[in-house]
Amino acid sequence: MTRLTAGPGLLFALFLAGSTGCARTAAPVPMTPKPVDGDLFIANVTVIDVAAGKAIPGRTVVVKGDRIAAVLPAAEVSPSPNAKVIDGLGKFLIPGLWDMHAHILEQSYRALFLRYGVTGVRHMFAPGGASVYVKPDEKNAAVDPRVVFANQILDGPGTTFKWPLGDNVVIAKDADGSRAGVRSIKEKGNDFLKVYSALPREAYFAAVTTAKELGMPVAGHIPRSITVAEASDAGQLTIEHLEGVSFVCSKQEARFLAQLREPPKAGAGFDAATSWRIVLDAYESYDETKGQALIAKFVKNGTWHVPTLIQTRQVARLADDNVLPADVETIVPELLQNMWKRKVTAEGVSMLGLKLTRADLKGRATLYRMDVEMLRRMHKAGVKILAGTDATTPLVMPGWSLHEELELLVADAGFTPAEALRAATIDPAKCLKQDDKLGTIEAGKWADVVLLAKNPLENIVHTRTVEAVLVGGRVVPK
Repeated sequence: MTRLTAGPGLLFALFLAGSTGCARTAAPVPMTPKPVDGDLFIANVTVIDVAAGKAIPGRTVVVKGDRIAAVLPAAEVSPSPNAKVIDGLGKFLIPGLWDMHAHILEQSYRALFLRYGVTGVRHMFAPGGASVYVKPDEKNAAVDPRVVFANQILDGPGTTFKWPLGDNVVIAKDADGSRAGVRSIKEKGNDFLKVYSALPREAYFAAVTTAKELGMPVAGHIPRSITVAEASDAGQLTIEHLEGVSFVCSKQEARFLAQLREPPKAGAGFDAATSWRIVLDAYESYDETKGQALIAKFVKNGTWHVPTLIQTRQVARLADDNVLPADVETIVPELLQNMWKRKVTAEGVSMLGLKLTRADLKGRATLYRMDVEMLRRMHKAGVKILAGTDATTPLVMPGWSLHEELELLVADAGFTPAEALRAATIDPAKCLKQDDKLGTIEAGKWADVVLLAKNPLENIVHTRTVEAVLVGGRVVPK
């Protein structure tokens, strides 16, 4: 399945758009997180136990260096005279949030994530070389969000990516090429293998086998040559954007898969090469028995899904005014300002060569609603869900959009606030096999925490009330 963010060369187009002039100047973003001289006490705070979904009042959290040293009843703790104390009375402490699907196109975006309490990011492909990122298990290094990344992807000969993104696309046309490609991706330091839409069938299964041998999780899109059910059975760890789900749940699965696999007509242009209309048609022929069987497979196989609801919704809203709040608009980086320029008319919207009619936008809104309905079914049945945004695709702001994703999970997809919080804290830690270090507020774990003014268990919108952020025990300047 190909969405706006996965169509022919869209990220390439977005990147090039950044070279043009800008309409306004972005406001400064936070500076480098600063280490604390001595111990740090977050006193008299209510700790949010995300695993249990409970608020535990009257606690003092002691931070020594980059770790949480203790979480104790406030009455039992007396800060040392030279310690730094943050007054947590009437406030709420949650683990640092994770965005499990984002694209870090510029170094400055990392500060934006921290501004909004996102202390961890799964980076899913970008142009250029991979930056020196802070790994989830590194000590004394957290001056940015912790990052796991796949800066290179594995795709097939039919890839639509050109320069500069094409430089980070490893092409595999068969099993032998796939095995070599996976090894080269591993050698470049990637934390996991991201697979993409044009990968041939034989190459896909060889890639999964080789990645397992190398200890690399497999994530990403569903190649058109296979089904999402086959990807789950093969052991793909995460599936992005609910890709491929609508086809396998359809009464006319074979028909829609055949349409999906047809090559684009010569000169048809970008929008004709996308598959969102096929996805919509497949949803409209949903078969309950097939849907239940696929969902049961996801549960049995432990397949994680990253639905990126905010990305899907923002596409449907490209012609709307004030999609981003005013306070967010003022800090949009220059590159994104240029990338997100769009022309809205009575007929529809155009952006970076993409044209969507008003009817198209209505179709996109219907696609969002059907994604939500599918996600409701999956969540109710126990499919494992992670919060991710697809930042920096159109109008998906780094950091801010993660809060929007959490709100959509609750308001539209039927999650409780506690379940949404888990999808951005303890569940990412489990998926990354870092739950011994991250994801909850406990002694011995990294001091990645966010202080909120209001209780997120009462209303998930309260995750926006960020008052302080620590990453690796370092305080993020406001």
